Amino acid sequence: MLPSVRGVEQLCIHEIKMARAKRIKRGHYLYKGYHIYCIGYHAPDKKVVWEAADENDCGFAHSYSLRETKALIDNCLENKWD
Repeated sequence: MLPSVRGVEQLCIHEIKMARAKRIKRGHYLYKGYHIYCIGYHAPDKKVVWEAADENDCGFAHSYSLRETKALIDNCLENKWD
């Protein structure tokens, strides 16, 4: 038996909530074991820059939004096991 549309929506919302970054302090988040830092404002582009650091504190994912940084981490984790 297939789940109802409402059940699928609830499952998707639950998965989205599970994938949230935990806020440690202002500009510092923890997402799937990786630390994400706000490293500053980039004046020429007028945007805030975010960086994800691995267990060795090496930056590997850089972007202009927290959402994009999380997507880069997910992409990296998917490709890591291939």
